[in-house]
Amino acid sequence: MKMPLPLAKKDLLLLKNAAMVFVVLPTIAMVMVFGARSLQQSATEDLDTARMGFEQATTALTQIAEEEQTIGRFIDRYLQMEADGVVSPLDRLQFLERVRRIRESLQLYTIDVSMGEETSLLVPYPPDNSLPGEPVALNQTTIDLQLPLLHEGDLLRLLDELLSMPGLFQPSECLLEMSAGAEDRLTQLRENLTAHCKLHWYSFDLAPPPEIAQEGV
Repeated sequence: MKMPLPLAKKDLLLLKNAAMVFVVLPTIAMVMVFGARSLQQSATEDLDTARMGFEQATTALTQIAEEEQTIGRFIDRYLQMEADGVVSPLDRLQFLERVRRIRESLQLYTIDVSMGEETSLLVPYPPDNSLPGEPVALNQTTIDLQLPLLHEGDLLRLLDELLSMPGLFQPSECLLEMSAGAEDRLTQLRENLTAHCKLHWYSFDLAPPPEIAQEGV
């Protein structure tokens, strides 16, 4: 026996559609809310990334400006150091050749020259320097000179010529000894004194080897 439906079939269809809409709309709304939150989070992350990139770019521009000011302030001094051979490699053969020329020009006796091993030390930047540059090493070689002299004036002329050569030289010590029997022949044109001198020869290496550069890490 068929029971009569309380509502017409048409009304049931409308009610069914309304129920589906009631279920679907909240779902769509929830999807839209979560989607909006996701978009907002993504937009926030993109904004943070953009801000970070802007800050990095601003910092880089500031560093470039400060480096340009530093270069402008010291470029003349650097060029002078380069012209003086202070930032050139320590050329031992060239040094010996220059000593030979000096000896000949001053008409000195034979000069015995011995050079120690070259040592390198990384130059530290000041602790308060916010923009330290590339590693710079200081190279140093000790030079020992020994030569007979007619009189002490020859030694002064020799040192003056040596310190005028390209490079950075620092006299460490100089000892003069009277030759044996020199008191009896001071008026003779022969060696009366013997000089023993020690010099330190320095240069700056702007591209030190990796094993030296890593000392400052």
